[in-house]
Amino acid sequence: MDFQVVDRAPLSELKRICDAMGSQHSAFVSVGHSILFDCITGITGCMLDTGRHGIFVSLNKPHDVIESRLKRDKKDIKNLYFVDCITTMVDVKASQNKKNVVYAIGPHDLDESGSIPDGIKRFVSAISGEKFIIIDALRTLLIYNEPFIVSKFLRELLAYSRPLDVKVIVLSYVGENELKDMVEGAFDAVYFLKDTCGSP
Repeated sequence: MDFQVVDRAPLSELKRICDAMGSQHSAFVSVGHSILFDCITGITGCMLDTGRHGIFVSLNKPHDVIESRLKRDKKDIKNLYFVDCITTMVDVKASQNKKNVVYAIGPHDLDESGSIPDGIKRFVSAISGEKFIIIDALRTLLIYNEPFIVSKFLRELLAYSRPLDVKVIVLSYVGENELKDMVEGAFDAVYFLKDTCGSP
């Protein structure tokens, strides 16, 4: 596993992380809280630019906020699918599944048959071509679940996605000490990005 600390995270650094995914299966990216959203949309945009289909597990913001930002950044989002873990908690009536959106029950629904793993697997099975999965806020999972449940979910996701050659990128603003046990040995690369973050 490759640990890298980057003092600044401009757009070029996000592209470098995305380029490295060509030879890696998984990456964990820890960023400062104030730049999390910019880095989430920046990395998602870079991965979409590679021509892969994306499955975005939105734990931080509803899917429509992510879509709006990527459209503003002039990204083609027709190959982006969402497992939205926020909308149902706010407005149950608004959470009718769509072609590109599965609404999970909430960030707590992580067990093997839960709505988050089910939504991910549904899209992985239905989408052809090269794929990637983005999980946008590990911290949110840790608010709603015990650390061992989150760790189990991550390890099961990585074990499921590796033989299918589906790339996995997990982002969060979790501190270095807090995440060490959870990510050690699980991800091919771990990045700590500081200060600023670019968006394509």
